[in-house]
Amino acid sequence: MISRYYLAQKLCRILPPPMAQRARSILYPGDLAARENREFIAPGKTGSSLKGRTGDMHAYQFAVQGFVVWHNWVIAMAFAGMGSTILEIGANIGMETVGFGDIVGPQGKVFAFEPVPSLRAQLKETLELNGARHVELLPYAVGDQCSTIRFCLPPSDSA
Repeated sequence: MISRYYLAQKLCRILPPPMAQRARSILYPGDLAARENREFIAPGKTGSSLKGRTGDMHAYQFAVQGFVVWHNWVIAMAFAGMGSTILEIGANIGMETVGFGDIVGPQGKVFAFEPVPSLRAQLKETLELNGARHVELLPYAVGDQCSTIRFCLPPSDSA
C-alpha cells in the first residue's frame, strides 16, 4: 500500500504551487508529518535537493512539494540569473538557499547568513549533498545597524 506521504509527493510535484499547497494539507497534513517525523532527501523544483525531517514544518512542505516559499524563487529568477550574487538573510535549513544556488549557477554566488548552529549544521549537510561550493554559509545574524547585540536562540524543539 502506498503511503500518504508518497501519494502527496507524487501529486503535489505536478500541480501548480497554490494547488500543491492545498493538496499537501489534505493528503499529508502537518500533524501527520510531525508524528511520522520521517527523514528525507527530496529534490526541489529548481533541481537541488534538501535533506530534512517531516517533523520540521518547513522541511515537510519542501519534502512534499519541492518548495516552501515558491515566490521567493520567482522573484530571484526575475532579478538574478546565472553568474549573479544573492544575499540570503536567515537561511534556516536551506529551503530557499538550494534554489538560489541553482538560479545563480556555479559561476554565481550565494551568501547565506544563518546564526543558529543547529540550523547551520543542517544547511551545511544539504550544501555538501548538492556540491554547492558557490554557496557560502556565514554564521552571522544580520540587522539594520552595525553593533554587537545579545542573540537569543529559539527553544531546541523549534530550531
